[in-house]
Amino acid sequence: LEERGGHVVTHVAEIERSDGTTFSTDAAEKLLMGLQYFLSFALGRWAGVAFPVGYSESGETVFEQWGLPMLSEGAWRGGGSWFDVRHGEVLAEAFPGFLKQWGIQLWHDAIRECMYWYVAANERGTGVGIDTGLILCQTALERLAWTYCVKDRRMVSGQAFAAHGGLKAADKIRLLITSLGIPSAIPTSLDDLAKPPKHIKGGNWDDAPHALTEIRNSIIHPDAKLEPTHGAYVDAWKMSLWLIELCVLRLIGFNGCYGNRLKRRRWAGEVEPVPWSDVATP
Repeated sequence: LEERGGHVVTHVAEIERSDGTTFSTDAAEKLLMGLQYFLSFALGRWAGVAFPVGYSESGETVFEQWGLPMLSEGAWRGGGSWFDVRHGEVLAEAFPGFLKQWGIQLWHDAIRECMYWYVAANERGTGVGIDTGLILCQTALERLAWTYCVKDRRMVSGQAFAAHGGLKAADKIRLLITSLGIPSAIPTSLDDLAKPPKHIKGGNWDDAPHALTEIRNSIIHPDAKLEPTHGAYVDAWKMSLWLIELCVLRLIGFNGCYGNRLKRRRWAGEVEPVPWSDVATP
C-alpha cells in the first residue's frame, strides 16, 4: 500500500446485538451502509465494508454480499479530513451519533447526499479541481441548511429558500452555521481569503459565507467581476470543507477533539476541541 496504493482488507469485525438475539438482514444492510458512509466521512475518501457474511443461530450461512461498495482510487491514507489517525478513539465517540442521525429518514437522505458531494470535493479525483470542489461544497452546505433550518427546526419557511425571492446563498449558510454554534468569521490562518479582491462592496467580506458564495459565483458566472487569487480559491475550498465537517459533527452530537484542517502546518496527532465543546485542549 505504501508503494502502490490500491485496496486491501485491513480489519475484520463482527456485528452482534448486545442482548445476543438475532437481527434481520435488512437491519444489517442499513448498519453496513451507515458504517460505509461514516468511515468515508472520517477518511475523506470512499471506504467500505467488503464481503459481509451473516449466520443463523445454528451457524448456517444465511446472508452474503459479494459486491464491493464504492471505493476510491489513489493514495490509501485518504484525502485529509477532521479525523486524526493518532486519535482513533474519536471514531467510537462519533459513530453512535452518526448512526442515530443516519436512522432518521429526513437526515438519512441529507447526510447521504452531503457525503457524496463532500468526498468528491475533498478527494479531487480526475477532472475535479479546487474550483469544482468549491461548487460541490456549497451544494452540500445548502442541502444541510435546507434540512436543518426548514425541515427539521422550522426556523424559516420553505419560501425563504426559494430559488427566486428567497434568502441569498450566503444567508442560508450563515443561518445554518450560526445556529449550530460554528464560527462564521474567516480565520487569520486563511490570509489569502481574508484579503478581498476588487469590486467588493464596502471593501471587505462580511464573513466566511459571504466570501465563499461570492467566489463560487465568480466561477459559475462568466460575467462576474470578481477576480480572486489562486490562494483565495484554495482557502475558500478548505473553509468550505471545514464547515461541512463541523456541521456534520455538530448534527451527530460530537463533543470531542478533531483535526482542524484550517490550521497551517498541523502535525500528526495535533487536535483541538470542536468550537462548541467544553472539552479541554489535549
